Amino acid sequence: MYLISHDNVLVYSKSGDYIFNPQFSAYDKDYLDKYYGNIDSDGRRYQLQGMYGKGSGPALYFGERLISPPKGLHWRWAQERLQKLSTTGSSYFLAAAMECRVSKDYLDDKQGVPVRTIWDDVL
Repeated sequence: MYLISHDNVLVYSKSGDYIFNPQFSAYDKDYLDKYYGNIDSDGRRYQLQGMYGKGSGPALYFGERLISPPKGLHWRWAQERLQKLSTTGSSYFLAAAMECRVSKDYLDDKQGVPVRTIWDDVL
């Protein structure tokens, strides 16, 4: 017979000047194969990620070029993020004629899966 229980760990601080280090666990192999199956020439795993979201939005600059998102969509990120992606080469035109913009979302930029409140991998 197993006893089902759940403990909560509460953290308190005397001041607002504290450090909290979130914990992360590794991604499952199935998740990596499904979402990060692309491998760059330097060996980094990535997934292609669309840069649009639902809802209208303004045109933004990609380098020197002002580009409007498709009708009914907006750019997913702010101008500063788009500019950074354009200058670092992480963003590129998938189909220049359609101006369909995607970015490479690199796995090594991620920390892993945030550890949740129930730890089931502790022996």
